[in-house]
Amino acid sequence: MIIDAHTHVFGPISEEERPKPPSIFHCHEFSGDLLVAEMDLAGVDKVFLISYDAQDIAPILEAKNESVEKAASFINKEYSLKALRNYPDRFIWFSTVSRAENGGLLERAKEDLEAGATGLKLMPSIMRVFPDDPCLMELYELCRQKNVPVIIDFSYWCLVGGSLRLSEDVRDFDQYIKRFCRVLQAFPEVNFQLAHFGTCIWTDRTGYAQVYEYHRLDPMIDTLRRFDNVYVDTAALTFLPDMNPGNRIGFDPLVLDHEYPFTLALKLLEYLVKGAGAEKVIFGTDWPYNEGICTYKQTVNMIRYFAYFLTDRQKELILGENALRFLKKMT
Repeated sequence: MIIDAHTHVFGPISEEERPKPPSIFHCHEFSGDLLVAEMDLAGVDKVFLISYDAQDIAPILEAKNESVEKAASFINKEYSLKALRNYPDRFIWFSTVSRAENGGLLERAKEDLEAGATGLKLMPSIMRVFPDDPCLMELYELCRQKNVPVIIDFSYWCLVGGSLRLSEDVRDFDQYIKRFCRVLQAFPEVNFQLAHFGTCIWTDRTGYAQVYEYHRLDPMIDTLRRFDNVYVDTAALTFLPDMNPGNRIGFDPLVLDHEYPFTLALKLLEYLVKGAGAEKVIFGTDWPYNEGICTYKQTVNMIRYFAYFLTDRQKELILGENALRFLKKMT
């Protein structure tokens, strides 16, 4: 079984709501029907469908000078739930909780879990808090009580790039992830999945030359080895972050100079597997954000056919079995 542990769906965008100039992401509807068609073509059995509203990612949209109000018409939880109802045997729902409304974060999380969410996705940096903030500790406790897993997106690259700011400076990724280790120690019964290979910045720029420093992943790898209840997903691996001269994180394919089968991405995957073990890595795509960079099928095939450093058994773990272990009840 192949499971994609990180996807989204988004509704149609009218001409009036489309940002100027639009990216390929804004050019058409990314529906549940389209995602299932892509899954069938690639041989993917199930996906984690992560829902959120535009308001949940408002700081990111505002940093891009995009209207949150306009984005709400095509980025919303209700559209994701419609897809979920149409394909209940293909989609596993995770609900994003990052803003307090109608009673607070805890009440919103309870409501979604009672409505059928398999787990929660949390984005501390977008909430402008650290992973061990009291408001999030309450949510982890809820997940412990409900025996459900958590996908956590640090968005650390946005902190480094300046799109987001916290109440205190973050000197380095090692410092940041130590705050998350307190969470893992406090909630050993809760399974955590670090989105986007931990969002660690492992590239740098000198003029137009890009430098790859895989050792920057080591704090996350050490965390993966120390704690049984944490995994990392590969979502966004095909559009690797670039630190450009303006100290802003971007995803410029002209700078990244890599294409299918994405040798640089595979080298990062190899480093992760050698350091943390294949049993800690979960396949994810972040579809449809990869559109315009690669096809959905290519994100699967780059591991299936071009990750020569993996054994067949390791591929089985990464492409599906680890996701099942992540979902498995801890008790």
